[in-house]
Amino acid sequence: MKAAAAGGEIAARGERRKLLSELFHALNQPLTTLRCALELSLQRQRWEEESRHTAQTALEQAESITRLTCGIRELLEADDPGDQLQVVALDATVREALRDWLPVSEAAHITLSCQSLAPCPVWFEEQRLRQAVFHLLEFVLLSAAGGATVKVDLAQQEGAALLRIATSRMDLSAGVEPVSADPAESKMEQVQRKLGLAITRSIFEAAGGSLEVTGGKELRVEIRLTLAEAPAEAKRSCGRGCAVQG
Repeated sequence: MKAAAAGGEIAARGERRKLLSELFHALNQPLTTLRCALELSLQRQRWEEESRHTAQTALEQAESITRLTCGIRELLEADDPGDQLQVVALDATVREALRDWLPVSEAAHITLSCQSLAPCPVWFEEQRLRQAVFHLLEFVLLSAAGGATVKVDLAQQEGAALLRIATSRMDLSAGVEPVSADPAESKMEQVQRKLGLAITRSIFEAAGGSLEVTGGKELRVEIRLTLAEAPAEAKRSCGRGCAVQG
């Protein structure tokens, strides 16, 4: 058992190193494009329309750099459970994240639906739990095809909080290469999707939980966290369900 656990840890570290290598490689691409775009802009200021396009390209690349550097930092910090652990309502955190992502799902013509969010108090640092759930929904929405339905269910099962998320249709590019006219942008989107999932996994595992993902025509994600005893006031305030449509 110990040998198997050690082998699993080694494999996980190797997978993270590989992802970090991909991240820094992806970061180098927009940096190079940004540099060239700014140089071109400086050389050709007399061409107003061309300069505007060049500046827009530079801005887009700068935004990509910002997202990647923030994500890399989050990933490196994700395996730290934090020092402000407390009993947090997972159901309330999921409900809040669904509301935050609703405008994005509507724009992508994806329906968000949750039939049941059972009260699930967990022992967690509140901010890190929000961070994990935010990245989880981001990963799911990026992986879902337009017109799909994303179903969310949270229940108590054998002393654990069980969060299940499934899509009715998966973007077939999610596990391979995203579909895009720009190959560099495709690679960037793919890396960002992997990054979000890696951050989510690390945060949940640091808190003693687990995350499983299965793909194919449908995407299914399952998270398990040990339940904590909730204060009486928190138990009275927990809701028992919701319906979010996008």
